[in-house]
Formats: sequence, C-alpha cells, structure tokens
Amino acid sequence: MNNYWYLGLVENEKFTPLVSENNTSGRFLLTSAAQDVGGNAAGTQLSLVEYEGSAVMVRGIDGEGWIYSATVVDHAGPILTLLVRQAFRSDEPLEVTP
Repeated sequence: MNNYWYLGLVENEKFTPLVSENNTSGRFLLTSAAQDVGGNAAGTQLSLVEYEGSAVMVRGIDGEGWIYSATVVDHAGPILTLLVRQAFRSDEPLEVTP
C-alpha cells in the first residue's frame, strides 16, 4: 500500500482534499489506525479541532470515508490558507476576514 499526500481544508472537523497524489475526492475523518484494522478506526480518530478552517497537508491512505495511518504533516496560517482556497476553489469569491 502507498502512503499518499493530500492538501486540503478542515471544515466541520472533516478533511476535504483539494489536491492529492492519487486524485481522491470526498470528505474524510483521519485515523492513526492502519487500513486493515477491521472497522476500529473510530477508536483512533485524530482530532482536527485545532486545524478548523485551515489548510493542512496530510499523509496516509484513503478509503471508506477515512484516511488511515494519517499524519498531519503541516498546517497553514490564515494568509496561506486564503491562498490555498483561492488556488483550488477559484469559483469562490475572495473573502478576507481579520
């Protein structure tokens, strides 16, 4: 199995990839569990509260609404998050909030 990278946004405590190494789409929860844990991913779910509203880069393996073996590699501050939103969601109007 490959461990892919994903760049996306955290909204409502879920991760939405905007671009990824394997072109995945959807909304995901993150877990530190391996993909073959047999449905026990919820017990090892990673909290995304501290990243709410931010762009983050994640490594892991997506499947069934989860990114397994997930690691948050980096997260962006407000300026870079705004640029990521604009770059990948160009249909949205530019919103600047203090």
